[in-house]
Amino acid sequence: MMDIRYHIATLIAIFLALGVGILVGSTVVGSDVLNDQQKKMIDQLEKQFEVLRQKEEDLTTRVEFMNGLLRHYEDFTEALLPSIVENRLAGMKVALVVSGGLDIPSGALNSLSLAGARIVSTTVILPGINLSSDSLRSKLAAAYGVGDKTSPEELRIQVGKTIGDIILNHDVQEIKRLLEQNDLVKFNGDYSILPDAVIVMGGASSLDYYFPETIDVPIINNVSGAGVRVLGVEVSDVKYSYMQVYQAQKITTVDDIDLIPGQVSLVLAMAGESGDYGVKPTAKKFMPSLPPGYAGGNR
Repeated sequence: MMDIRYHIATLIAIFLALGVGILVGSTVVGSDVLNDQQKKMIDQLEKQFEVLRQKEEDLTTRVEFMNGLLRHYEDFTEALLPSIVENRLAGMKVALVVSGGLDIPSGALNSLSLAGARIVSTTVILPGINLSSDSLRSKLAAAYGVGDKTSPEELRIQVGKTIGDIILNHDVQEIKRLLEQNDLVKFNGDYSILPDAVIVMGGASSLDYYFPETIDVPIINNVSGAGVRVLGVEVSDVKYSYMQVYQAQKITTVDDIDLIPGQVSLVLAMAGESGDYGVKPTAKKFMPSLPPGYAGGNR
């Protein structure tokens, strides 16, 4: 579309230049031969302009058709979703961790609910985790028993390990209160319940919130080291992806949980179909295969 518009703009500029040329030529030369040549050039340019205009019109029609087709596809997959995921995770206790400053898509939460999963806790990493405040870094250093000159990166690693401990119901209440009171982490839910699986949602819209190695990885390693399954997810259009970092930890990943295929992939992956799913170059497969007779849920 942009190439055609560029060519159209170029042709318009040529028309204007020819108009000036005709005016100057007729004033200076007044030659019928010159006028005939210029008229032929204008006729040729008009034909080219018409061809390009028709191509743009055809492309616009095609785009409108494809957008309509996409809407029908979305309606179809939304209607099909319940029959695929219903009760696939019945009774599974799930802890959510949200990193990177983005919200979990409501569709993903709805899919987990349809699948019968029970969200026991939601942990949200807040923007203050960039640890730009000297006084805050001093508080954390004192709480963790490390020196005042400990780097923000090392302090974030300690915070990540603490979040893992909290999810695993270890007794770190004092540090937990410190993290909450200083707006570093928000804790919601019942952390006395040990989850069957932990979903870590990453992906950042700004480098100000991009800390996968120093927050997400310590959480993943702590929780998975205790034998609890961890899955790493993000939305399809995130600016700064965490997928490569997550996959380096050998956990199952889904990079498009804002889309219904990604939500299906998440449920099936949690039910046992491990892999790296989604639409990005880091994905190994679009989504898990559906075995024959899979639709209909565990009835």
